[in-house]
Amino acid sequence: MVVARINGKEIIGKDLNRAYISSWRQFVQSGQILPEDQQRKLMGQLLDAMIGNELLLQQAVSEGIKPDQKAIDELYHKIQSGASSEQQFQQALQQMGITAERLREQLTNNYVTDSYVKKFAASHAKQIATTEAEAKAFYDKNPDAFTHQEMVHARHILRKFPPNVTDEQKKAERAKIEEALAKLKKGEDFAQVARTYSSDNTAAKGGDLGYFPRGRMVPQFEEAAFSLKPGQISGIVESRFGYHLIRCEDKVAAGVVPFANVKKQILDKLSEDKKQKELNAEIDKLRAKAKVEVLLKFPEKEEKTSASQPKTGEPASSTG
Repeated sequence: MVVARINGKEIIGKDLNRAYISSWRQFVQSGQILPEDQQRKLMGQLLDAMIGNELLLQQAVSEGIKPDQKAIDELYHKIQSGASSEQQFQQALQQMGITAERLREQLTNNYVTDSYVKKFAASHAKQIATTEAEAKAFYDKNPDAFTHQEMVHARHILRKFPPNVTDEQKKAERAKIEEALAKLKKGEDFAQVARTYSSDNTAAKGGDLGYFPRGRMVPQFEEAAFSLKPGQISGIVESRFGYHLIRCEDKVAAGVVPFANVKKQILDKLSEDKKQKELNAEIDKLRAKAKVEVLLKFPEKEEKTSASQPKTGEPASSTG
């Protein structure tokens, strides 16, 4: 089913559905349930984005921008090598509803479009440039975006409890964590002991958990971690996960992140926002000159009944 034509180039419903389901799943994973009107709005926004991308691609081709076949081959093989076998790769393509040829076509189109966007950004560098004064004004206007809770940076060693742990298994894990504690008391490096003794997936990183605020960890772990001073190591802490040893690397009091620490991040964001604004204006110009036919039609709303309300399944499709 064709959902749009741009200067004769068709956008098919299968491609729109693929983009829609990907976005829909992100909402579900974040705990959001989209009502029917929001689902339709999302579908329309995605179609507009696809039309915009096609307009940019056609403009890129008209300006003589060509794909770098070597770069596209490398990207294709990188994606392909992510699968354990050619069979798994083909199965993954089938699940996405595309062929290997279609994947190459998409990579080629993306390369050409991205090349055009880079060229466009370079030609609009003056409009996109952001000053430090603009960044500081944004920082001052949005204080809540730059505040943080009290946080601790910790490492840990965990001897995990297996499911339905027995007293004997707990005793064995206790012996292992005590071995680790003895080595730490002798002055051995915490990260190295973690690599040797921890059964957590952070072992390869020396038990590094990074920074975290209150409310992120289980209560027993949190209480111990936030009670430590930088450089201190806890005694053995038991949680439902197992036995822990915790080292405090750093603590940060609640407060406002200094402007100097986020200046580059703000400059990048504001420049990206300006670039997108200029690009959207360019798409509007291209669309005004193009022949764009939107053929997407939503079915008429039906009378809602409790029996017809989907709860956790895939979203209803209107594109075939």
